Amino acid sequence: MNLSRRTVLLAATGAAAGLVPGLSGTAGAATRNLQPYASYWYPDSLPSGTPGTGITWRSLKAWRAENDTDLAFNAAAVPLAARFTPTPANTTARSGQARIQSLVSFGPTSSNPAQGAPTADYYALTHWSYVDELVFWGGSSG
Repeated sequence: MNLSRRTVLLAATGAAAGLVPGLSGTAGAATRNLQPYASYWYPDSLPSGTPGTGITWRSLKAWRAENDTDLAFNAAAVPLAARFTPTPANTTARSGQARIQSLVSFGPTSSNPAQGAPTADYYALTHWSYVDELVFWGGSSG
């Protein structure tokens, strides 16, 4: 039998994944059942009808921290660091003269766990000190 390098590596990777706790073949299915999932936020009022299974509709206008059962999952575990003036991006950049607004789409709202995913499929911004405003787009509610 003459196996290719690719076949051997794929077989070894699959076997190794079976030895690691939490990486079984049903891990993907188990992840989909975790709560909470990202909510569908509406600015003022909720639409008519009822949401589908696993979908939560929420009103931004009516939101209160004391009533949010998912607050513990959607709050930072690390306190904010003091803001600092970053090193200029280039020698001609002048402090206070420009603003950076980032429009980001990290993932869809539908079936998206609030804590992310077990894979590295998401963009992780590392230049927060250069961003003045972040517009987060997780999908459309309406």
